[in-house]
Amino acid sequence: MKLQYLRKVYIIFIFLLVSILLVINLDLKEKNKFINLNNYNRATLTIDYNQKYNNDDFYKLITLSQKYNILLTKIETRYQDQKLTNLIYVSIDVQDALKLMNLKYEVLSNKTEDSSNIYAATKKSNDKLLKYKLDDILHNDNFAIFSFKKLIDNQGYLFSDYQIFYENEQEYIEYINQIKEIFGDDLKVNIQEQNIQSSNEILISLLILIIAGLFYLIIEVFSIYNISKKLVIMKLLGFSNFMILKKVVKKDVIFYISLSMLLIIIDFIIIPYKANIFSFIIIYVLIILIFLGLSYLSIHIICYKKSMIELLKNKLIISKLIKLCGAFKIIINSLLLFSLPLFLLFLLLLFLLLLLLLLLFLLL
Repeated sequence: MKLQYLRKVYIIFIFLLVSILLVINLDLKEKNKFINLNNYNRATLTIDYNQKYNNDDFYKLITLSQKYNILLTKIETRYQDQKLTNLIYVSIDVQDALKLMNLKYEVLSNKTEDSSNIYAATKKSNDKLLKYKLDDILHNDNFAIFSFKKLIDNQGYLFSDYQIFYENEQEYIEYINQIKEIFGDDLKVNIQEQNIQSSNEILISLLILIIAGLFYLIIEVFSIYNISKKLVIMKLLGFSNFMILKKVVKKDVIFYISLSMLLIIIDFIIIPYKANIFSFIIIYVLIILIFLGLSYLSIHIICYKKSMIELLKNKLIISKLIKLCGAFKIIINSLLLFSLPLFLLFLLLLFLLLLLLLLLFLLL
């Protein structure tokens, strides 16, 4: 009973873990939209503060960006209202930029204002110029999007790095040649690779899920091991491993579906983007299928090349479990070869694995 209770608690933990990772992934993708544009090439333009340029030069830069279908952005980080705020200046109308960046937003005011003065932000305020409230899944981002003209008119800091987003290579080349006539041939322009999501973040998520799956397989093997006598009876009645699986996990499937439905309802309430709920449903279905697959694998591990007498006496089980844990060690070590910075995370998870094994042996 203790083992079955532990198994159910761990299943709930995995579902919650996956749900949390999905929400974090959505938040990272949302944050990435402020920095990168999908399907656009990206370059960095550096304007040196040691050179003397006037506001007219920067107005010409904005005009050229619009002429050649270039989105020019500049990001500043400031400390406002006791919080760090990322200020993004764009070369086009703010609302057009929101659509181009595929950001979700709410229109706060329908009053007609000068487009160079209105702005969008993730945080609401009493500022009458705040026209668009940007959606924020976890309410942990602090972004504000302004027009470049506002930065120039307010005598803001116009130097440092600018991001160039473009689709047409020929228009981009003509654009660079034109702005070099304004700022000189020494203007620094570097082409950059798009980095939609950090590879380390993806690797950490995969590593956590794989090791969580390995933990579950160990628990499931011990759980099946505890019903060896029932396995013998079903084998004597001519049950195949698949038929045994249906008998063993019948109640589990109801538990999986109920838990998934509960999490989907919670996600639907929390997440502002209802369209993402469908992807959550697909993920939960995949988790259920993986659980069923691991249960079948556990039955196969217990029953593989074993006679009825061996099943009754529970012989060779421990040696099989030791081999199984050895295989897990090889898999985890292989994963670590791809990411040495994750070594501390590996040690923590390995410690939890050993603690779990010790607990299982005590329960048995």
